Amino acid sequence: MKKIVFAIAALAMINSVNVQAQDILGALKNAAATAASKSDNSTVAAIGNLLGTSSVSAADLVGTWNYSQPAVAFESKNVLTNVGTAAASSAIEKKLATYLTKAGFTKGKVQLILNEDKKNGYVVYNNKKIPVNWSVNGSDLTLKVGTSAINEKLSSTSKLTNLTKYNSFKMNVKKSGSELQVAMKADKLMSLLQGIISAAGKSDTSSLSSIASLTKSIDGMYLGLKFTK
Repeated sequence: MKKIVFAIAALAMINSVNVQAQDILGALKNAAATAASKSDNSTVAAIGNLLGTSSVSAADLVGTWNYSQPAVAFESKNVLTNVGTAAASSAIEKKLATYLTKAGFTKGKVQLILNEDKKNGYVVYNNKKIPVNWSVNGSDLTLKVGTSAINEKLSSTSKLTNLTKYNSFKMNVKKSGSELQVAMKADKLMSLLQGIISAAGKSDTSSLSSIASLTKSIDGMYLGLKFTK
């Protein structure tokens, strides 16, 4: 009987993922159709966002960053010459925002804290502090996320490496004034978010299961997160 119940639950989850994927494709088709009727590139100017190419120093990243919204970024300007692509990216950003909200990633509720030692820090999620190690090289940020949350009363960053194992994630980083953006391929973003959620002791695969399919129809598109100080 338990095997039958498990099989039914698994089929229900698969069906849910398929429905979400169909919704995504529908949104993209509608966005492209709407854009096709336009004769200018105003949408590109409004939505277009390139990956960071300028070097960012560790000193630039030190501080407390508050999550503000999802981001859609592109590898090059060539992708942005297509108005349909830009409009589709807007639809994807809205979908991503929906998934992130369901998973608990809402404005002001998630923080990325990078300590002055330019090595250690935390991701604050679900009122838990997940330890991180970090380093930056040019426009690449490597974030090693702990596999479990730590006691919030512990203030000694020197003990972090003895408390938990880490999963490593490499991402593009872009800083402009008080705004920070990290971006990566959709499957990598999903792994990062799932790592944070799992470390905090939660389980939420349903809200994140479709993120990996969000950029498959557009080459050169990355998904990410924006933070502000």
